[in-house]
Amino acid sequence: MALKRKLPGRTAGAVITNLLLAAIAAGLFLALNSPGAQTLAASSPAGPGTVYRGRDERRVSLVCVVSWNASACESILGTLSRQGGSMTFAVGAEFAAGNPELLRKMRETGQDIALCCEGDAKNDLGAAAEELRRTLQLVSGACGAAPRAFVCGKDTDAAACRAARALGLTVVAGSCDLVCVRGTAAEIAARAKTVRGGDVAVCAPTAAFAEALPRILEYYSGMGLTAASLSGTIYD
Repeated sequence: MALKRKLPGRTAGAVITNLLLAAIAAGLFLALNSPGAQTLAASSPAGPGTVYRGRDERRVSLVCVVSWNASACESILGTLSRQGGSMTFAVGAEFAAGNPELLRKMRETGQDIALCCEGDAKNDLGAAAEELRRTLQLVSGACGAAPRAFVCGKDTDAAACRAARALGLTVVAGSCDLVCVRGTAAEIAARAKTVRGGDVAVCAPTAAFAEALPRILEYYSGMGLTAASLSGTIYD
């Protein structure tokens, strides 16, 4: 009789366990099929603690990686000044060394500055740490900024991410890529419409992106979203 009295309890426990397992499985399914799942998988070498989205669902963070091309930065800064909003410019050592005046203009117009890692340095922990320290010094010397974030791409080695964390930088991978190196301004603007509040959208200072930016900012404004820097999205 004692055994019979315990069976219902065990059955109830099994039901609860099965429900919990089902809930976990559903959560994993949703996570793996979410809009940011591909970015998360592609950027997995970045390691734990990497930021893919911001905290404020009313903001979209635009992160412009300018390590290799700065030709459209002036136009981008002009658009931001006219239409409002801000963004983060992620810079490497070569860019920082050659563009101190542009760095100052970015800061004077209220933009945020982060770091990225260039070339083969990102494949070696010591080399990456040395390059990031150099970039920090160059940025600080040019405009007095103290970058707090390191922006990694799909081809960024985990060594560079470890070096960034050792320097106290937040590693940011982004939740979407506007793929500014491919397509027309209209195509880039269309891709920008898939961005949701809280997303960190990675872009590049190409002529096509500079042309698309006014339309992108207008669209976000119409959706009740603010184009913001990383400082205004993942920290504040």
